Order: sequence, then C-alpha cells, then structure tokens
Amino acid sequence: MTGGRYTLFVSMDGREVSIVDAAHNRKESKLWSSGTGDQVYLALRLAMALSFGHQLEPLPIVLDDIFVRFDEKRQKETLQFLFDLGKQQQIFLFTCHRQTMEIARTVGAEKQAGDFIMLRSGHIVKESVQAV
Repeated sequence: MTGGRYTLFVSMDGREVSIVDAAHNRKESKLWSSGTGDQVYLALRLAMALSFGHQLEPLPIVLDDIFVRFDEKRQKETLQFLFDLGKQQQIFLFTCHRQTMEIARTVGAEKQAGDFIMLRSGHIVKESVQAV
C-alpha cells in the first residue's frame, strides 16, 4: 500500500508496531502522520482478516470510508492493493467521497476489475468497470 516505501514491523508479543524504510530505518508510531497511522491500522486489519480466512473460511472484508486522512497518492496505492486483493477475497468499500470514487473508477479501469454500486436520487445503480 505504500509503493514499497515502508514495511511493517510488529514485535513477537504484538506490543511494538513500527514501519521500516528501504534504508532499514525504523519509525515509531509517535512519529507517524495521521495518514500513515491509518495505513498501518488498515494493513493490520487486512492481515488479521486474511489470516482468519486462511485458517477457516474467507469472509468478505467490509471497509467504510477508510480514506478520510489519506492523500490522493495513498488512496490510489491502497486501491491498487485492494483491487489485487479482491481477486482472492471479496471486498466491499463504502464511501461518500466523490474523489475516492473517481480514483477507484480509474484504478478499476486500469485493472479491469470491480463493480460500482451507487445510490442516485434514491435508486440503486450498478456499473461494472467496463461501463465507467
């Protein structure tokens, strides 16, 4: 989700979480921006959902307005990751933000994936990526 800029480090006991850059510099959580913190939180949530799915049965992943503090670049990188993940796991992403929807449409068209369901004037409208 970070385009390779960071990897996530979690201690064996789960009490220490940090990010590590390409030069192996560790950045503790108190130094993260709010957007980076949200990315780490999302990465941990997705890792737990995927781990659970491998142990038992994959369940749909439901995400509601997760991009509130993401800049446009973070949104695009995360959406690219989610579209790839969506090939293996069902993902529902809810948003009320037009910019997020437009970025999702662009990424979906690039990846030839995704369906977009919108509420327009009280009617539910479904568009496949080919139609957008």
